[in-house]
Amino acid sequence: ALSEGSTLIFTLGGTASGTDNTTDIVAKGAQSGTALGEAEVSTSSLAANEMWLYSTKPTVSLNSSSPSSGVGGTAKEVFRFDVANTDNTGNLDMNINAIRFTISSVATGTWGTSWNLYKSSDLTTSIGAATSYADASTSDTTGWVTIYPHSGNQIGDGNTTTYVLYGDTSGMNITTGNDNLVVSIEANDFYWDDGYVDNANTKVLNLPVTGNALTY
Repeated sequence: ALSEGSTLIFTLGGTASGTDNTTDIVAKGAQSGTALGEAEVSTSSLAANEMWLYSTKPTVSLNSSSPSSGVGGTAKEVFRFDVANTDNTGNLDMNINAIRFTISSVATGTWGTSWNLYKSSDLTTSIGAATSYADASTSDTTGWVTIYPHSGNQIGDGNTTTYVLYGDTSGMNITTGNDNLVVSIEANDFYWDDGYVDNANTKVLNLPVTGNALTY
């Protein structure tokens, strides 16, 4: 079994001794398509990029119940997403360590800087809260908020958990119908671990995930 730090060695054209007739990997010229034998391959030029193998890789997706219209208020749902721990060969639980949300808007009003994350199964208990980097205005329409969940962030092997982001939208201009707000999780903005990889791992399937445009 592989473990962290394992080194994989591939041999072109057979075993290391070259005494059998089994071809495990075939190297072909990019233009000619001609297969190369062991004697024709210079091992000094075969250094590839470093690659990591993971037992776990979470999948993030937009939940079908994510809101599609905006409601003004001090604590309103703006984004609902699923995190699946189903692409897992090691039977490992995974932990969400941090999520950086991108908040974009076209607004004459402002969205507030207070944000809370909940599990959909309990919308009364915040599992993480944070203040966003900026609020919307005519000159600053993109902000970010990073939430570090302090509970409810472990997802068991084979399970999917739904999370809900609440924000302060009381400052959005609901009289014109022109203000809108979009929340997303961009690539490399979802941090997790499974006990083997460290908590700065950002290898996630399906990102970016973008919520529906909420019009106020």
